[in-house]
Amino acid sequence: MSEKKSKKKSKKKKNNNKIVIETEEEINRKKEKRKRVAQELLETERIYVNDLNVLLTYFHSPMIKNATGTEPVLTMEDVKSVFGSLKVMSGYNTMLLSELEEAIENPTDDMICVGGVFNKMVSNI
Repeated sequence: MSEKKSKKKSKKKKNNNKIVIETEEEINRKKEKRKRVAQELLETERIYVNDLNVLLTYFHSPMIKNATGTEPVLTMEDVKSVFGSLKVMSGYNTMLLSELEEAIENPTDDMICVGGVFNKMVSNI
């Protein structure tokens, strides 16, 4: 009887309008893979945001302070040229990280969906 339960089938519609039958095991395997990919995306974004903050704290801010001092190593134009829109990028990616954390920690219908996060972020550009 337990063997029949593990082979229980579910229908899923594909893009080519053919109905494909998947076992619960296959569905669970795909959910786990999706979860691992989402976790990897989240961890990568955390590292990136941390790296941006290191750049801001230990390089960008001191160089701005130096550029406005009495004996600047670089001009403000040089600092802007080197760092470009680092502050904007940091803010944007911090917001993306927050949205990804929310989507991954609170999945809808037992399914992690990050596509909506990127759609939301695109509208903020």
